[in-house]
Amino acid sequence: MVKKHESNNRIDSNCISEIDENPGFYGKDTFLGTDPAGDDLADNFDIDLPAVSVGTPKKRLQPKNMGAWLKQYALANRNTTVTGAFVAALLPHDEYHEKTVKQAMLDLGQKGDVLTCVYCEGIPTTWDHLTNSVQSHKANGPGHRVYNLVPCCTTCNSSKGGKNFQDWILGYTNTAGKKIPPTIRVQAARREHVVQSLIAYQKKCPPRSDADLELEEKLMAMRDRVWAIFKEADDLVAKVRPRIEKSRRYK
Repeated sequence: MVKKHESNNRIDSNCISEIDENPGFYGKDTFLGTDPAGDDLADNFDIDLPAVSVGTPKKRLQPKNMGAWLKQYALANRNTTVTGAFVAALLPHDEYHEKTVKQAMLDLGQKGDVLTCVYCEGIPTTWDHLTNSVQSHKANGPGHRVYNLVPCCTTCNSSKGGKNFQDWILGYTNTAGKKIPPTIRVQAARREHVVQSLIAYQKKCPPRSDADLELEEKLMAMRDRVWAIFKEADDLVAKVRPRIEKSRRYK
């Protein structure tokens, strides 16, 4: 599936989505964003992470902007995307049963078929994985389980991203020692209740089996071989087509 920029109907080759082969890979009509050189934007992410906006730009394109596209493409920059593909294949999933899903929504405090975003209580547009699926280039969380999915609006889904839901709701201290405040998407009076409700909800996910862990080990070994092939290809390109020295570039 190829997305077009709405502003000029131009097809951007960096906006190619893998949804066509796996509709549940990044979520409906979304893709993992990349920069013009093909660099992945996230190492830890949820597969339903919303797309980077490709709507009307805030600033008009200028000639100097071309520099961002005049770069050597590197296959190794797709390592995160490759990991996401392997993780999407190996994580366990539940089969859809209407009765099970309806019970899960009742356990979540939802009222019948009229769902609300579990975070802001707005109109939900997608299903959020409570625990993101990829962490430090490895599979993470329960997977595609009923009790790991909650109704969520686009804004909350985008704001939470791949963060731990407890950290996002209550605030946390990042690895640099900076205190990150609680999200404003969840009302202060509701935060502790929402967190406790979601913890109890997610505990109903079955644990990953020994077979799941064995499969992960094998698939991650295959992923590493793909990475090695990417590195080999990049080295070959660098040898045959050396990077242009700055002095030889167009002024």
